[in-house]
Amino acid sequence: MVEWNEWQVEYFYSCLTGEKAKDQILFEEGPALLWRGYRAEPLKRLNTGRALFYPGGIEFRTTAGKTKFFPIEEIFGENVQDKEKLEFYYQNRLYRLDFLSLRASAYMWFQAINLLHQRDKQMAIDGRSHV
Repeated sequence: MVEWNEWQVEYFYSCLTGEKAKDQILFEEGPALLWRGYRAEPLKRLNTGRALFYPGGIEFRTTAGKTKFFPIEEIFGENVQDKEKLEFYYQNRLYRLDFLSLRASAYMWFQAINLLHQRDKQMAIDGRSHV
């Protein structure tokens, strides 16, 4: 089981960081709800739409066609709540993506963010460019 998970993580990482993946939507999920909170305030529902994952960040497209982009390097404190809710901080505010499909995997989104953060840390250590 451990070997299978390691293989999946390596394969997923290669998909996230591959040359052809730069401007490509790697995966998407919808419908989803976008929520935002600040400190002890309860979360407020912002909109309904689709979440799209790019190597550079997460885009949320509302059903009205508006977009909100969260760059990977500015996302922190990511975690998964109740198996289908991805939470993260961006600009000192808590955001939650609540995936409505039972087949959606907030863990996959969490894992993708973590792998890209690891890549960025390694690049900083190696002195290589992020581009």
